[in-house]
Amino acid sequence: MKGFQLLAGLCAARQVYSQAVAEGHPSWYADANGAPGAKGIPDPTYSGEINTIAIPKFNEAQDTASADKAKCVADIPTFTWIDSNSKIPLIKPLLQAVKDQTATTGEKKMAQLVVYNLPNRDCGAEASAGELLIANNGIEEYKKFIDAVAEALTGSEELVSVVLEPDSLGNLVTNQETTDKCKEVVATNAYTIGTLYAIDKLNLPNPPNVRGVATNTANYNAFSIVEAPAYTADSPTKDEKTYINFLAGNLTEQGFPAHFIVDTGRNGVQPTKQEKWGDWCNVLGTGFGVRPTAKQEEIADPLIDAFVWVKPAQSDGTSDQASPRFDPTCGRPAAMQPAPEAGTFFQPYFEQLLANANPPIACDAAAGTQTQVTANDTEGTVPGAVPGTTPEVTPTVDTPIEGIGGLVGGVAGTGLGAGVAAANEVGSGLGLDVGVARADSTTNTQVPDNAGGEGADDECPAA
Repeated sequence: MKGFQLLAGLCAARQVYSQAVAEGHPSWYADANGAPGAKGIPDPTYSGEINTIAIPKFNEAQDTASADKAKCVADIPTFTWIDSNSKIPLIKPLLQAVKDQTATTGEKKMAQLVVYNLPNRDCGAEASAGELLIANNGIEEYKKFIDAVAEALTGSEELVSVVLEPDSLGNLVTNQETTDKCKEVVATNAYTIGTLYAIDKLNLPNPPNVRGVATNTANYNAFSIVEAPAYTADSPTKDEKTYINFLAGNLTEQGFPAHFIVDTGRNGVQPTKQEKWGDWCNVLGTGFGVRPTAKQEEIADPLIDAFVWVKPAQSDGTSDQASPRFDPTCGRPAAMQPAPEAGTFFQPYFEQLLANANPPIACDAAAGTQTQVTANDTEGTVPGAVPGTTPEVTPTVDTPIEGIGGLVGGVAGTGLGAGVAAANEVGSGLGLDVGVARADSTTNTQVPDNAGGEGADDECPAA
């Protein structure tokens, strides 16, 4: 699979970027962080589930230590998922919560959203199948969905960062011929049409500005690791740092000098109990990773704007074989079972992530203050990093990083991804993301052994 995982992300990003330019869409790239110094807030739904489900269970078991740690996790910034029409009413209360916390703390806060509802969503698998189908006028229904999201955001003066359609663009590269749903996506160009419409609409009256790429969303890969796990042996990009530095140079050659964000919500333990790199569903042996931060003294790579938590303890998919959304990957030995439907708070998984957190969860529970250890102070704070060292990087862009800004792309529950990212303003600011999957870790479909032979890096598959 030489180079194929890099090719997937590059080609999918190039496909959307090139078509946007050809169709006269404005230039996307932003050479500055769209939200310097801003901090996210906890997703009210996820935080509420920790407080009403996880903590009472710990208290019933008289496990006060875990209950106190869970209270701390409930205060960690995470993304709110807008993955159906029924979730759109969550947006305005979230914006109000951002406004209230900004006023209360005196710190600049921002809302973080995942917008995830393309027709034939997750076409290469079933676990995250959505409500819209191409056969049922799905493209037009998706435009209505995006219109409603845009309307909910209109008029707000709060900073917003959006992960736009994680995993969908990757399916265009890795799963074009694997299922009837994916074939239908290719035949109608539905994902590209929908993504371009969303980018234009969600940028609202302001000029769109693409910031960069996000990786490892809802996945488990180390940020920087010395010894590659056995399940990554065939890949030259064994960790996110390596992948990012490969991808950045290629994107820059295409005129897109991207910056990146990395989801560290699940990558605290290395290696995991994955048997294959394509084991993406509720993987055993995982733990919470480095807390969200945009401090370069902790990240130690100027290509990367921030570490974020996009989808920590929600289920990736059900293990119930009778469910219409059952995906075989969720029944593999590497997956925790029994598991609820995708997107549902998964208490046993939360308990695993909490117990295995690296660095350990440490905070003043009474004050709700999270203790963050810097990346170079403690072994494993950046999972797999060598303690006391700063990894060498060769950045393609030398832009000061002050805070989280712009788009957050990735793979939602189906493996590692990278996405075209944008930073913009609605009121004070709006950022957008477009998801692109890495080919060796998407859905349950395995990349053929000959997929990355000689010449695999040379050209993209035909669109």
